[in-house]
Amino acid sequence: MFVSTSHTINTIGMHLLVQFAQGRFNSDSYATEEDLTTALLQSPTTELQQQIYDWFSTAKTNVDALIFGYVAKFSLSMDDIEQSLLPGLAADLMRYELCTNDADEGISKRRDNAIKQLEKIDKGVIQLKSSTPKLSSKTIKTIKPASQFNWSGY
Repeated sequence: MFVSTSHTINTIGMHLLVQFAQGRFNSDSYATEEDLTTALLQSPTTELQQQIYDWFSTAKTNVDALIFGYVAKFSLSMDDIEQSLLPGLAADLMRYELCTNDADEGISKRRDNAIKQLEKIDKGVIQLKSSTPKLSSKTIKTIKPASQFNWSGY
């Protein structure tokens, strides 16, 4: 819902995804860019490609669940999601989920910043969509103000 495979590939980059995959899987099954492209953008044909697909799908499920936990109370359409900052936050969270080195400060910092942004969204500090004014169904009544002041004597 929040994670798009093509957006993730474009944001993280295929080269970095290949590095993540090579670090994730055994050295006897060397993942290539072709394997990742086939596994993520087409349908997997080999066992390694199926493992890559499952690895990416698990990360995608985790990130979607995390983001949904923060924005579940909002009614968002797909257009609202695509126009908001959620795809960027999802890409940063996917980078963390897919990396093999949890101690990488750059990736951890991106994840922490994304979590902080999600907390701000949850608190209402950051709006996901522009607010539209509500139309009033009541008429506005005006009356002559009642005044005790003596204008003529002034």
